[in-house]
Amino acid sequence: MLKIEYQCIYCGSGEEVSVHEDNLKSWKEDKELIQDALWYLTWSQREIMKTGTCGTCFEKQYPSC
Repeated sequence: MLKIEYQCIYCGSGEEVSVHEDNLKSWKEDKELIQDALWYLTWSQREIMKTGTCGTCFEKQYPSC
């Protein structure tokens, strides 16, 4: 497992995400969608990896999602 630290671009909160390197590579190389390649992560972990936005800030910006 590879541990990667992400920081929210809005509030600055940090989150460490553990991923399998081959799954990360599959997503980064556009072979799979993030939800398929990293299916074992929570939606908020995938969101911070994809957009740099933590789950709390995402919910504040899009409360109906």
